[in-house]
Amino acid sequence: MQNLWESKGCPNQNTEDDPMGDFNCVEMQLTRDDLHVLESDIRNFELPEANGFFWGSDSYFWNNEDDEPYPENEYYYKEQDLNFIAEAHKMLDKDYRVFYNSWY
Repeated sequence: MQNLWESKGCPNQNTEDDPMGDFNCVEMQLTRDDLHVLESDIRNFELPEANGFFWGSDSYFWNNEDDEPYPENEYYYKEQDLNFIAEAHKMLDKDYRVFYNSWY
């Protein structure tokens, strides 16, 4: 999401409270195209791997398709992530706006 935010020109960047211009606590509107890319990234294991205190340990932890801890190309939050995308599309169909916000 931070990469997407940067590619959008860092909208809603709060430099008064955060002179580094960090993505933390920034609200970013997601478009239908953003959701399509996110879904593709999820299905193709292209999300960046992260873990640690704020991130947890639900990353892919694999180097190739023969070295995976989760069965059938799954990861812990995959179903939840894909459900979010489906629901977000439904909201866009109803002319709602969809936003992403993080706190770390």
